Amino acid sequence: MASATLTSKGQVTIPKEVREKLRMKPKDRITFSVEGDHAILHAIHGDIRDLKGIFKHAVKGPIDFKALRRKFETAMAKRQVEILERSRSR
Repeated sequence: MASATLTSKGQVTIPKEVREKLRMKPKDRITFSVEGDHAILHAIHGDIRDLKGIFKHAVKGPIDFKALRRKFETAMAKRQVEILERSRSR
C-alpha cells in the first residue's frame, strides 16, 4: 500500500506507483469523493473525443473559453462518476 505525507498547506504528492497504475500525467485533473472515513481519488483523463456533443448549437460570435472549459470539466467529472458507479455495481 502506497502512502504519502500531508503538508502544512494541505498538499500531498501522489506516489509514483499510484500515478503509474492510474496512467496519470502532469496536468491531469483529479476528483475526490468521501465515503465514510475513506477518500477516493479519481483521475480524469481528457481526450479531444470527449468534446463530442458538448456544443448543442452552432457557435455564433466570440467563444467564452473559460465557460467552455468549465463545461468540459463538468462533463468529464460526470463521466468519471458514471465509470466508477458501473465498476462498483459489478
